[in-house]
Amino acid sequence: MYSLLAFSLTLFVSHAQTCSGDTCSALNAEQAHKSALFQALDQLVESHPLLTHPYLAHFSQAKFVDMKAAIQDFATEHYVYSRDFQTYLKNVLEKVQDAQSIKLIGENIKEERGNYEEDDLQFMEKHSIPREWYKGVAHPNLMQRFVLAAKGDKSFQGGAAGEFTQLMIDATAQSDVCVGLAILAFAIESSVSRLYQFIWDGLKKSKVIGESEFVFFPLHILIDDGHADALKEAWFTAYKRNPHTCFEQSYDMTKKILDARVKWYDALDSRYGLQN
Repeated sequence: MYSLLAFSLTLFVSHAQTCSGDTCSALNAEQAHKSALFQALDQLVESHPLLTHPYLAHFSQAKFVDMKAAIQDFATEHYVYSRDFQTYLKNVLEKVQDAQSIKLIGENIKEERGNYEEDDLQFMEKHSIPREWYKGVAHPNLMQRFVLAAKGDKSFQGGAAGEFTQLMIDATAQSDVCVGLAILAFAIESSVSRLYQFIWDGLKKSKVIGESEFVFFPLHILIDDGHADALKEAWFTAYKRNPHTCFEQSYDMTKKILDARVKWYDALDSRYGLQN
């Protein structure tokens, strides 16, 4: 559990940096409070062992002896989790009541369906990723494209991936709106671009499948970062309604999700030998 003393000190410093004596406005005070909350949860994610997991390093460097099999396994297991992403969103969205938060989450869903602004399309093209690879294609379909190219097993449901997926389904369904939004904002969206960078690097380096087949990953690295910011704002709105329990419960559940993903990657990393 996050130290309440440490959190209080963080909050104090944040206030001191943005306020001067008694002239601090209510708006500045709220902004300072929000920044301190975000900093605490962001630090949990940034310092978590998940982001430096050996499996990610081995995958990104194409270090596994049988990279074709490693990619096939990753595709199989990641599909177990990703095919239920809309379920996680639905479980949380149905509890959100304020219009602004619904709008913010709705913008995420719009991109999940393959709808992008022109500036996003041009930005991707600057990174040598043609719009024809993904424009108008829903993210679940892009993931299926990857799984098929990697010869993954779309019927697979078990293992550590299945346990992680069930945790995500249960946690988003059973938690209140504050904790549910924390799961999406901090445990998932705040880490996704970092995690997927390892996968993208390994797929490019291994050259097992064509780049158009795994465009799902650069999409989430290069132009989906706004998802986390939008969900964080929605989380803070929920936090203000129940500040006494929201932060601690959000922190604990975020850590639980990150810990569970480490366990999943432990299982994947143990399957293959490494090249010398």
